[in-house]
Amino acid sequence: LGGVTEFSVPTGTFQGYTVSHNEDDTYTVEFLSDFYDRITLEVTINGSVTRELHIHRVGVEIDAFDLHGENRPGQVFHGTQYGSKVHYDDGTAYHIFATYCIPDGEDVPYGLYVTFTWADGSTTTEIIGAPYDPHKDPEDSVAHLFDSDRGVFVYPEHADPADYLIYEAPTSAGAPVKVNVLVLKDEPDTSGSFGGVFFGSGVGVQWQAD
Repeated sequence: LGGVTEFSVPTGTFQGYTVSHNEDDTYTVEFLSDFYDRITLEVTINGSVTRELHIHRVGVEIDAFDLHGENRPGQVFHGTQYGSKVHYDDGTAYHIFATYCIPDGEDVPYGLYVTFTWADGSTTTEIIGAPYDPHKDPEDSVAHLFDSDRGVFVYPEHADPADYLIYEAPTSAGAPVKVNVLVLKDEPDTSGSFGGVFFGSGVGVQWQAD
């Protein structure tokens, strides 16, 4: 394409991702977490021409935490670092968190548009507008990283993630069997302000109960 007869990309393990050269002369980029990464690869074309290839990857990670089940860690895990503490001492032993990782230079979105599918096949929707505030627990080991003005954790040289508590109940009985999430740019109920969704940033993200 465009006179390209060969190209190459530096391979190896870099901060947050690896690049490998395959036997069929293709390249594979593997991200080392399930969250946002923005990377730039230097591509050499025809042995002498260099160009930058920008790859922007964002996402939402959904996970359930059950005091009485197998997945009962004390904190939400962001793939490479910990976030909000999961509270089991307030009568709610089952929680579902969705973590959104915010691209560089962008602010926290309006919120998450969540679709719940229940065991009987019915669906309900809810807008979760505010990230969970870990300052509710002063003993949270990463609370000092939380920027309350933005509602996100601030990790140097990493994406800024925001944890949203999207469901909680005393037990897993009656919990949704499937959750789908969209990321809302702006408030959808205010005329003239709705900016749509972040396509590629949560569209189609789905969690399904075991």
